[in-house]
Amino acid sequence: MGLYSDWIFPWITERESEDADVQAIRRSVLRDVAGRVFEIGFGTGANLPFYPPGVTRLAAVEPSAGMRRRAAGRVATWNGEVEFHPLAGERLPFDDASFDTAVITFVLCSVRSPAAVLSEARRVLRPGGSYHFLEHVLSSEARPRTWQRRLNRTHAALGCGCELVRDTEPAIAGAGFDFQRIDRGQIHSRGFLRKLYPGVWGKAVRRG
Repeated sequence: MGLYSDWIFPWITERESEDADVQAIRRSVLRDVAGRVFEIGFGTGANLPFYPPGVTRLAAVEPSAGMRRRAAGRVATWNGEVEFHPLAGERLPFDDASFDTAVITFVLCSVRSPAAVLSEARRVLRPGGSYHFLEHVLSSEARPRTWQRRLNRTHAALGCGCELVRDTEPAIAGAGFDFQRIDRGQIHSRGFLRKLYPGVWGKAVRRG
C-alpha cells in the first residue's frame, strides 16, 4: 500500500483503459460471455461496458482498494450487480465447477504466480466452461524481445509488478485449457512503444 500503488497507478490504469485499440479488443473478447461469470483482476472495471446485456451479475476479484475505488463509477452505472472479493487470484473463495465463464484481462503479466491463477480459474469453472483472455506477452520478434528484457525490471517497478516477458499463451494451454479462438498482434496500433506490447486474446474452454 502507498500513494503510488493505491492512487497514482489506478489513475494511470484507468486512463490506459480508454485507449480505442484496447477497447475494440475487449469488445471482441467479451462478445459471447454468458452464464455465471467471475473476473480475476477486475481493476477499474474497464470490461464492464463490454459485457453482453445478458450478464447481470459478476463476481469481481480485485485485491487493490485503489482499483476498486476507481471502479466505483463504472459499477454504479452498470446494469447489473457486482459482488466484490478483495483477494488475489491465486486463491479463490468459490466452490469447484461453480461458474460458467472466467474473464481475465491484463492480469497474468503482474500476478506472482500465473500458474496458480490459471489453476484456480480452471478449478472453479465447470467442465467445458469458457475463459476469455487478453494479455500482453513476450514478443516473438528478436529486437522487441531484447528491449522487453532490458526494460522489464523498470517496467515492473513502475507497473506495480507488471512484467513484459511473460510467455502466457503456452501457460494457458498447459493449465488445462483448449483454445477455441485466439488472436495475436499489437495491442496498440500507434505510439513509439507499441512493439513492447504484443498481445494474445480470445477464448479458451476448460479441458476435461
